Parts: sequence; structure tokens; C-alpha cells
Amino acid sequence: MADYKAIRGYAIQTVDGDPSNIALGQVWYNEVARKVKVGKTQAAAWTATTALPRVNNNNAVYGTPTATHHIGGYPATNDTQIFNGSSWTEVGNLTRSPTTYSMRGTGTTSAGVIWGGVPPVVGKTEEFDGTDWSESGDLNTARYATMGTGTQTAALCGSGVVDPPTTVNCEHYNGASWSEEADVNTARRSPAGGGTTTAAIIFGGGVPTDATANSETWNGTAWTEGDDLNAARGYIMGTGSTVPNSMAFGGDPPTANTELYDGTSWTEVANLNTARADGGGSGTQAGALCVGGEPPRMANVEEWTAASVAAGTITSS
Repeated sequence: MADYKAIRGYAIQTVDGDPSNIALGQVWYNEVARKVKVGKTQAAAWTATTALPRVNNNNAVYGTPTATHHIGGYPATNDTQIFNGSSWTEVGNLTRSPTTYSMRGTGTTSAGVIWGGVPPVVGKTEEFDGTDWSESGDLNTARYATMGTGTQTAALCGSGVVDPPTTVNCEHYNGASWSEEADVNTARRSPAGGGTTTAAIIFGGGVPTDATANSETWNGTAWTEGDDLNAARGYIMGTGSTVPNSMAFGGDPPTANTELYDGTSWTEVANLNTARADGGGSGTQAGALCVGGEPPRMANVEEWTAASVAAGTITSS
């Protein structure tokens, strides 16, 4: 019988543990474990992580899986928390009074911005410096349940509800004030999105209340109809730092469906463990969080891990 060297032209490397950068199909002998290992595909999946301090939906969420900011939500509250990858910590409360919910926001845990809310319908905008919130310039069109993406000094607010109708209005924030941009093509409530102020995407939501699969992309000047989601859903959750890095998950009617966007089309992947709608999302296709939602209103948080190459043990048969 031919040995591995005779087949591949080289011997299996013996190492003290597993390599730090494993390649697909790579074979080695782990001297510590005393096992022959191989680099194999580890499937993408959602897994449960530390729950929110309280049940919550209709929230604002942004950041990364190891630095996520969770703001407000329903029942209406000014509380905010930061997730460090393992636990939630209470940080500075919003300044607004009366307290509202269905706000949206974007940024990081040290430089964030949130806007809008209900009731009453407001255009109020606040910035976070890592410790406290302070007021900034209001939206030109007061609304709630919008799409939000970008950074604290370059944010995009699209569509939403002006109560009772939905709006096509889109605005750009420069860190101090909002300015009008070209309208989205389809008005909707509670859509999701991703990207920047010059290259963004908006998808899903209610039109005005029925679920839609509609997806549009923004080039900094105009919105263009794109490839639709595979599943129409309102009160959708999603995230993405760039358009081809965007992902959609959950939505109403309550679903666990998850889809990834490659810049051209949407592809269905592994489902959430708990079907839900009207929660929040942070991160990218490489790693994301799904935070809260309903029904029933929940504190559940799940973390998305993208497909990767990991060490697997070779066994004889």
C-alpha cells in the first residue's frame, strides 16, 4: 500500500498543536493530541449567546459582534447597553423626553448616532461619545422605523413612517445636520440596510404594512431597483458595512430565514435558531448579531459565524 508521501510527494508535518492558519485540505499530525488532522469546511451557523438584560423589540442596534450598541426599544426606554462579545453593560441613557421607541442608528460603541422615534413622531438626533449622549441636529422629516447605515459623521436614513403613511424620503447626516437626498423608489416601514452614504442598500420592510422582498441600491446620487430577497418580509433585520457584505435575517411573518447579498443576488443560508421579527442587527457577513425581537417579545441574542476552514480529525474506517 502506498503511503502519504508516495501519493503527495511529501511527508505529513508533525506540529505541536494545530496550525494558526489552516488551509482547506491541509494535513498534519498534532503531536499533543496524537491525531492526524485535516483542514475542512466548517459550516456557517447561528448560535445563542448572552441574552439582553430585558425582553425587547423595536430597538436600535449597530456595531460589531464584539462591540455592539443596543439602544432603547419597546416598551419605551432610554436605556442603552454595550455588548463586548460575552456580556452586556449598561451605559449612558438617551437624553430624550418623552421617551420614544422605534429609533434607528449607526456607528460604533465609541462614536454612534441615533434618530427618529415614536410616540410622538420625532426627528430628534443624538450622538454617543462612548459614555454619554448629546443632542444634535434634527431630521428634516420626523419619522420612525427607518433604514440606517454609515458612521456617526456620515450616516444615511432611508424611508420609514411619518405616521400614518410611509415615506420615500432619504436624508444624509454629516455629524451635525441632515440634508435631503434622492428618494427611495419604494416607501416602506422597518426595512433594513447596509453600506455607506455613497454606496448603500435598503431591503425588505412593509409596504405600507404588507411584507416586501424589494431591494434597492444607492450610489450616492440615486436609488436603483436591485435583485429582490428570496423571501418577502416586514419588520426585517439586517446589517452590512458594504453593499456586497450585507445580510438579511428574520422578519414578519416570524421567520428564521437568513440571506446573504453578493452585490448581485441574494442567497439563502443557515436559519436563525429562533424565528423573530422587529429586532436589531450588527456586524457583517463575516460575523453578526441578531438582538431581541418578537413575538413574543424576547431577550434572545444570536451570533452568526461565517463558513470557515477548521481542524478536523482523520479517522480510519
